[in-house]
Amino acid sequence: PRTYNIDPVEIQANITDRTRAIIPVHLFGQAAAMDAICNVADGCDIPVIEDCAQAIGGAYHGRPLGSWGQMSCTSFYPTKNLGGLGDGGMLTLNSDILADRLRLLAGHGMRPRYHHSAVGINSRLDTLQAAALLVKIQYLQQYTNARQENAQRYFELFQQSSLADVCGDRAVGLPYHDPAAFHVWNQFSLRIGNGQRDHLRNYLQQRNIGSEIYYPIPLHQQACFRDCGYTDGSLPHTERAAAEILHLPIYPELTRIEQEQVVAAIASYYREAYRSKAS
Repeated sequence: PRTYNIDPVEIQANITDRTRAIIPVHLFGQAAAMDAICNVADGCDIPVIEDCAQAIGGAYHGRPLGSWGQMSCTSFYPTKNLGGLGDGGMLTLNSDILADRLRLLAGHGMRPRYHHSAVGINSRLDTLQAAALLVKIQYLQQYTNARQENAQRYFELFQQSSLADVCGDRAVGLPYHDPAAFHVWNQFSLRIGNGQRDHLRNYLQQRNIGSEIYYPIPLHQQACFRDCGYTDGSLPHTERAAAEILHLPIYPELTRIEQEQVVAAIASYYREAYRSKAS
């Protein structure tokens, strides 16, 4: 519940004869518990596919994310830590045979030209995206350092704001950082309790401060998965997080002054709410 990542214990409990892969998502830039996950997978002879969409450059126990499983997926969508100019992504694998197969499928199953040995798709990264990414990847470590500095500054500013004295310890929850993880901070996630999340977001928006909700509807509650057998309450930690989570700006170019404005606005919201309640 603290990291929002998949629980290795729950993986073990939910494996069936239909399980074909385990796909841990390194959510918001923080590594899942890959050692425990891989132990479960190895014991059941099930492949691991890492979702590194939000976690390029991250690591767990010093080992890079994307190198733990048999395959990893990385996104280059503009909102990611290494973003291109539009849609794009990358697969990394530890099998030359599988890599060759996926290259074939990514190019319409065509090899040589106009000879199709498989039904594939068009999943080729276009030249313009590649050109932009080849430049930006040189600055990835710089971007990561800036995100980590911004995260640390948020922790310091929230501590200085004395919010806990105003609204109680549980009203605003700061992100948990697993000490075993090299966190790359794709998102800085607050937990806003007492049903105040949407009110606070509107308050910030009125002051030209952006925030986001990732994700407002949990995957198991999406209409397209209604036939999977999940009901409300099936994943209580996920459902509670979806109702409380709020993400603050943490992009590399964010300045200290801007972060001070963000935290000051949140503190102001709770002080106004406290005064209103007291009166």
